[in-house]
Amino acid sequence: MVLVVICSVFAGALRLQRSAAAEVDRSLPIERAMTLLRRDLKNAVPPGGMLAGPLQSGSLQGGVDAADGIQIYTTTGLMNANDPWGEIQKVTYELETAPDATNGEKSLVRSVTRNLLSTGTQDEDDQFLASGVETLSFSYFDGQNWLDTWDDTTETNLPIAVRVNVQMAAVDSNAPKPSPLQLLVPLMAQWYTNDLDNTDSDTNSIGGGG
Repeated sequence: MVLVVICSVFAGALRLQRSAAAEVDRSLPIERAMTLLRRDLKNAVPPGGMLAGPLQSGSLQGGVDAADGIQIYTTTGLMNANDPWGEIQKVTYELETAPDATNGEKSLVRSVTRNLLSTGTQDEDDQFLASGVETLSFSYFDGQNWLDTWDDTTETNLPIAVRVNVQMAAVDSNAPKPSPLQLLVPLMAQWYTNDLDNTDSDTNSIGGGG
């Protein structure tokens, strides 16, 4: 009886260890993806420069939802002697339906464009980040309100902050959904213009008497 109890406890410990290891394996890719997304957002550059374009929200490359993507121009490009590109690169995050998707799972994909001077079709490097994502959404703070989209035709600057929400899919139909992941990133780079006073400076001068 002692051996039976020992074997039962040992088998339970093995199942717990395997379950914990599987949970860690599932969480590591999305944690790395969130870290990469935070870095890209923190280094976003405002539109208006030679290589910098506008921040755009929405699905830009055929994603599955109109609100599941974002395009950023960011200074996270690695420069080396073999590649003639600068540090500014265009980065897109969006969800794509996986061929073997179950339970509504999608894949989070990061696409990078380095050659921003090309006038033709730009080569993109698609990087698979994580699977098992159910929803991905972004919201944008303009200084007063949180917006669900960021329209580059009306907004000529970056938002003050970007909030990211990621809901992972359940492991199976009987398992509960994990808690959503949230990320709040302030964007420090902004364009500022000076308001010039065009009033006649002579009206402020003091005239001397003769």
